[in-house]
Amino acid sequence: MLEALYDLVDYRTGRLEPAIVTIATIAERIGRSYSAVHDALGRLRNFGFLKWIRRSRPTENKGEAGPQVEQIRNAYILTVPAELQDHVRRLLGDNPTPDCERWRREDARNELADMISKISVSQAHRDLWHGDKLLGETFAQLAAGLDQLEAQERESGRAGETGGSF
Repeated sequence: MLEALYDLVDYRTGRLEPAIVTIATIAERIGRSYSAVHDALGRLRNFGFLKWIRRSRPTENKGEAGPQVEQIRNAYILTVPAELQDHVRRLLGDNPTPDCERWRREDARNELADMISKISVSQAHRDLWHGDKLLGETFAQLAAGLDQLEAQERESGRAGETGGSF
């Protein structure tokens, strides 16, 4: 069953959607009954090799009783149980990170840096400070001063003009 699921993974996108190929189709493909495949999926989930999320979407049945949603394809992920992760790591060794993962990480870093560059020091302080009140007020004053300096530097980037010292 696990091997059949590995065959269904779209390695380009990382998606595993056996709902595209129904349980009945998987059963036929591996020569097992529908209930055997269904039970095997449950066991894989219980042992930590598979996770899934039931998904639904709203229907347009306004005014009818009960929840107004219909089930759509489940979202699946193949996982390695915690007990086997060290063993798998030893088997696989230190392989290079795939290009797609390096690009994803680089995009995430760039997105975070862009987001951070757009937030003011005062805003970051308000959102992140949860410590001592007196110290927080001191940091808030420092943050406001830094924001004021940054605003002055943005007004004029040429040396010798007010605010700028580039």
